[in-house]
Amino acid sequence: MCNFFACCSFSILAPFFPKEAEKKGLSTETIGFIFSVFELIIFLTSPFFGNFLARIGIKFVLVSGICVGGSCSVLFG
Repeated sequence: MCNFFACCSFSILAPFFPKEAEKKGLSTETIGFIFSVFELIIFLTSPFFGNFLARIGIKFVLVSGICVGGSCSVLFG
């Protein structure tokens, strides 16, 4: 459920963000870069957190990931 809602909160931006960003003068390349940074960070940090998952604890990683992801979504909005 957490993954589903996290993806929903990110994908709801797709119809609205490009139009608003173009109004503010951003190019389409910059808009694409903003969307791709989200997936790039996930790709780069997944091995790090996967390596330390047993030491940190599964529940702590899940809860902290939800909190960080939610905070970033609010700040991005």
